[in-house]
Amino acid sequence: YELNSLNGKALNLFYRGKLKESLSLISTIENLFASVKKKDDSFQKLILITYRTKGIVTATEGDFSTALVYFKRIVDYRKQHYNPKEKESVIQYINSINNIALCYDMLNRPTDAINSFLQALDLAKTINDRDQIETINIGLSNFYLNQVDDEKAIYHAREALGDNVNHNFLALNNIGAAYMNLSEYKKSNKNLLKALNIVLHANRPNDLATVYTNLGLNYYKLNELDIALTYLNKAMNIYTKSGNTPKITLLNVSLGNCFRKKGMYKKALKYMHKAESELIKEETISDYNIVNKESFYQLYKSINDYKSALIWLEKKQRLVIKLDSLRNKKTIQDIQTKYQTQQKETEILKLSNQNNEQKAQLAQSRLINISGASLLLLLSGLGIFFWHKKKQQQKLNLLESSVKASEQEKKRIGKELHDGIAGSLIKLVHDTEGVQQDLSDKLLHTYNEIRDLSHQLDNTPMHGELFMERLFDLVPKNKDNQIFTFKIIPNHLKLKEPYGTHVYRIVQELITNNIKHAKASKTIIRIAVEDGQLQIDYTDNGVGVRDLKKGNGFKNIEDRVALMQGELKIDKAFRDGFKIGISVPYKGNDKRL
Repeated sequence: YELNSLNGKALNLFYRGKLKESLSLISTIENLFASVKKKDDSFQKLILITYRTKGIVTATEGDFSTALVYFKRIVDYRKQHYNPKEKESVIQYINSINNIALCYDMLNRPTDAINSFLQALDLAKTINDRDQIETINIGLSNFYLNQVDDEKAIYHAREALGDNVNHNFLALNNIGAAYMNLSEYKKSNKNLLKALNIVLHANRPNDLATVYTNLGLNYYKLNELDIALTYLNKAMNIYTKSGNTPKITLLNVSLGNCFRKKGMYKKALKYMHKAESELIKEETISDYNIVNKESFYQLYKSINDYKSALIWLEKKQRLVIKLDSLRNKKTIQDIQTKYQTQQKETEILKLSNQNNEQKAQLAQSRLINISGASLLLLLSGLGIFFWHKKKQQQKLNLLESSVKASEQEKKRIGKELHDGIAGSLIKLVHDTEGVQQDLSDKLLHTYNEIRDLSHQLDNTPMHGELFMERLFDLVPKNKDNQIFTFKIIPNHLKLKEPYGTHVYRIVQELITNNIKHAKASKTIIRIAVEDGQLQIDYTDNGVGVRDLKKGNGFKNIEDRVALMQGELKIDKAFRDGFKIGISVPYKGNDKRL
């Protein structure tokens, strides 16, 4: 009874914003747990409540690693006591998994985050719980905003719209933020104003300030400066009361830019100097540092003070060079990691093939021993077989663990290429357009190549709904002289791992070879799961292949088919292009996969 009362007090302190006091009381509760000798089911549930409170409080403080530890403890308990026939049991399990997904998202572990979100979403759909489905879609929308995938962020936010007012606010706010990123400011404002209408009737100052800030930034971009100033000042009033220094710095930069555009230079300098003093204290290089120095440069240039303008322009350039240097250094390190990872993958494939060959040889030796050797020799042969098999499997497991550990690095490499070098290139394309057109075209071509490479580096496991979503991204857009037909049977095919990733990479390689070499006007790709077989059929009407030279790409296809214990057949009698068929044994009756 005493522990239950203390738990309630800790939660009440959290709701009142007294996070340190709440954590201190939770520590007292955890110490009391150790003094209780008999821990029955009701007592265990009390421990779970404490874990949940501590997870929520530490996450609110920004300590997501600690929060993750406590949420994982809850998931372990829920998994042991999970009953799929009891709706409340399923909901508790979903909430625990969703909390873990949110922590992974904030810790920048996208692969773990998306896997947890999709697991929770699949469970919510099995019980058709609309409230849970909306909650998870909000989480997915936030996740894709963090990953700068605005189209998917908008899709999941719209999936979260319904009767729940709080969900509607979060969804509309996310849609507004995504359209901001896409520079569609009017669409963004339309959704933000709807979100503002909801939050105005609730006592949630931080949410209100967020909407005010985004509206102010949008109206600034639309050059409606008076409206922008109104919303930015409203946000400033809220953040000043709460003492949120980072948000105040952002607003000082924005207000300075608004007054600069209005020609009110004294007011502009006042806010810009406030922002600069805070940025100096932070001692970090960020986009806001660069934006504020650009504002100083533009202001002094406007009043013909070219000496001061040059000083601030040089400060900005030094920051840009330093930031680009840091990003390029990081990219080089990531590329080196990618290269090492590819070597490990190749080694795994070779080791796996050797393992299969040795199994076949040992099996043949076993038959010979049975027909011509004594029982003692047979037992010795079997002992050697299993010892060798265990040794090979240990090597394979070690290499597979190493590759899995680097999968997250692959994803991050692609993101850094896209957001780092590609971002700088597209800025240069904009700056050189109309001045040096040839240079601009070459930069744009390089940008597209880097962007394609970043997508190829994405190694998120392709299972469940993600498999179909990413598979359709591979298919090029149809042109007058080039048509791609893509057939999936059944329509909503969900492949379990590792089949999803293998099929995705095989199709990716076939399409790449098609674009590079085939010169085909019609291409048909069919993927089907029928009668215990996974079938991939590819046909094009291109130049065909008389003498197939197997490069790295085709060798990778063969290796993936071998790992799935499938068969690959090239139709050599096919004279009107190129035709290949792949057949793999597959059992996918588990509805959760």
